[in-house]
Amino acid sequence: MNFIWRVYNHWIPVKVELCKRRMNIDTSCDWCKTQDETLCHALWLCPAFQNIWQQVGFSTYISPSLNKARDVLLELAHHLSKDNMIQFIGLSWLIWKRKNHFVFQNKKPNDCYWIPWALEILDNQLSSDLQKQNCTNLRQIPDHPGCGISAIIRDHNGELIVAETRFIPGFLSVMVTETAAIQMRLDLALRWSCMDELIVNRLLMLSRIEKLLIRIGVT
Repeated sequence: MNFIWRVYNHWIPVKVELCKRRMNIDTSCDWCKTQDETLCHALWLCPAFQNIWQQVGFSTYISPSLNKARDVLLELAHHLSKDNMIQFIGLSWLIWKRKNHFVFQNKKPNDCYWIPWALEILDNQLSSDLQKQNCTNLRQIPDHPGCGISAIIRDHNGELIVAETRFIPGFLSVMVTETAAIQMRLDLALRWSCMDELIVNRLLMLSRIEKLLIRIGVT
């Protein structure tokens, strides 16, 4: 996004733009040596890159009559889908990097190798961004209000007899939640005929009810 914003505002340091900043340099393109290196020329109109744009299918949308980068971008935005527009921007960025590698490192890869590599890079990046977006969207889904309670019954040796969990929807106070958990243990003990557990849970229930009555001022 930073790259395309710089392109839109003509902040990419191509030679013609540098001359506008009073730099005394030769403005001819380092690739074709025949035309001035404007931003549109450096990214989309240079003959050295026409094979790339033709093979990926964007050349018909790039008009030589448009001499402002923002006009090119707005024109393509009217004709391309969102995914194709993203691919176009990505290829423009990779072509700019390729140009810099040629100027500063004298690297000039063959198009038959570079084009598949560039498309694969973009596909991998887009897939990665989509996965991150999906994960972000999942994290943003609010949980249903409520709480989980559980009950465990063990024998006198500490061995597990039965366990159960349950989700209670809605907003509950701590007191109500604890009471629901005791009731759950009581129901579990009844189903499994655990007499000792029944006695303990009934005592806990009575104690909890007593505390609740004290809190609300009944006793």
